[in-house]
Amino acid sequence: MIARACALSVVLLLVAAAGARAQDLEFERVLDSARDSWGRGDADAIAALAVRGDLFINVGRRSFGPLGARHAAALLRDLFESLGTAALRPKSMQFVGGAQPRGYGEFVWLTDGTQQATVFLGLIREDGGWRLTEIRISVPGW
Repeated sequence: MIARACALSVVLLLVAAAGARAQDLEFERVLDSARDSWGRGDADAIAALAVRGDLFINVGRRSFGPLGARHAAALLRDLFESLGTAALRPKSMQFVGGAQPRGYGEFVWLTDGTQQATVFLGLIREDGGWRLTEIRISVPGW
């Protein structure tokens, strides 16, 4: 009886670990998609990854939101026009489990080829998958 209970416990742990790993892969896929879209200056693709009507964007000392996809894309387009576009270099990534799984990616952005900024992308796991909830951009002097 004890052996059966131990075996069942091991199976349940393995199933839970496989589910968490699948969430990790989806989390990484969404972060990669946002990073690639950023490098192309594709504001619409980034906004499409966001929680509907609930994206917060902070640029320097200014905060915007909650924003819908159209307004978020317009703000990002203005930002890309002002600072240019360039690929984001990954700095750190953290998946956080729990009842409402969350995670983030932190990136280095060489805005105009010379100015270095930090981009923070916050995500949350919803029924439909991982979605962006927050974009924070720290630009020196802003």
